[in-house]
Amino acid sequence: MPIIIVGFSRNYLGVHTPEDVVVGFLLCCAVIAFNFWIFEKLGKDRVTDTKFFIGGLSFALLMLVYFVYKNYPVDYKPDGSLIVDPQKMMKDAFGSVGRCLGLFTGWYIETQFIKFMIFEKKWQKFLCGLFGIIFLYCASKLIPVTFYSKFLGLGDLGIRFWRGFVPFFFIMGIYPVFIKLFQVKFMPKEQLQSEEEKSNETVKTE
Repeated sequence: MPIIIVGFSRNYLGVHTPEDVVVGFLLCCAVIAFNFWIFEKLGKDRVTDTKFFIGGLSFALLMLVYFVYKNYPVDYKPDGSLIVDPQKMMKDAFGSVGRCLGLFTGWYIETQFIKFMIFEKKWQKFLCGLFGIIFLYCASKLIPVTFYSKFLGLGDLGIRFWRGFVPFFFIMGIYPVFIKLFQVKFMPKEQLQSEEEKSNETVKTE
């Protein structure tokens, strides 16, 4: 029902045509189906995960090239101002690609090298998620723009890319390191071995 209401509101407000809504809905269904198919394949062996990782990186890099060289529409309002600034569109695109690459890179490092275990108790999961949110906030908000511009010598597009990459890479690839260190130091060895055996059995049965 919410999907139908949103689609209707797009038409009612005149910001999208019915064709836009239908195509967007079909594209969303295709992406969801593709995600289900991908998640069924991942986590079973390193070769499959590596192929997926390389494919994701290649796709993201191709998107960077596309966003640099594509023609951006330049439409004006009656008062002469731009409806959408092409430079802003390019910056947003670079930020999205940065988030995608940070997600892929962090995910691959965690699944192949860190391999932390999911906590069983609810309070442990809650604390893990809470600290993850804090960690993500610090990685995204506390690194000043001057760090990227002055110390790394990046321009506006590079800054937007890395401000998208860093938080997702930290939460997917760096934060799990702290979880793993905590588990190794404070969890009983018997519990660690039991969880590792369960994880290996799950991979084998899949």
